[in-house]
Amino acid sequence: MKHFPYTGSGPYCYSNAFAMMLGETSPSTNVIEFATSSAFGMHLLRGTLPFFDPFCWTPEASFDDTLAALGWTSDLVHGDDPQSALAALKAALVDGPVWIGPVEMGHLRHQPGRMGPIGADHYVVVIEMDETSVLMHDPEGFPYARLPVDLFLKAWQTETLDYGTPFTLRSGFRRIAVRSNTEIIRAALPAARRWLAGAGVIEVPP
Repeated sequence: MKHFPYTGSGPYCYSNAFAMMLGETSPSTNVIEFATSSAFGMHLLRGTLPFFDPFCWTPEASFDDTLAALGWTSDLVHGDDPQSALAALKAALVDGPVWIGPVEMGHLRHQPGRMGPIGADHYVVVIEMDETSVLMHDPEGFPYARLPVDLFLKAWQTETLDYGTPFTLRSGFRRIAVRSNTEIIRAALPAARRWLAGAGVIEVPP
């Protein structure tokens, strides 16, 4: 088993996954969370259910802006089908851990009580895989969690999520600019302003 530092055991899987991929030079998850723009807005679904992120915001929609603000870049791959996705994952793992997501959290059976899809998105970092299972750091509180390949593929297919491209992985994380926390926050402000202003939102439902 390869050793890879774990960050998590809290609800912010997206920021924690970033922190793991950026490694020792990662800023704090507080700074990463700011850079995602997720805090800049809120909305009520059907006027009753609150979401504390901007309308139309998704982790996929903010990924590139987040990584750019942090001073990093990465390679993006979408698998066309389960077998091509596994092949792409295997190839990417040669160079180190791989960012995976979104995935359907309900298929992650290593989490107690998960027995099927619940429509909840999640992000994990895969460390190793073999013919039967995938070894991952799950930021929800499960370092070195192992999941059968078939369940991993069901989760990765995103069929029960309301956003997301199936079989999305990111690898080859490379630092292109060294930035202080203050510089990261400043670099993230333009995207934050766009989300807060609802830029690009054509029609808001009731």
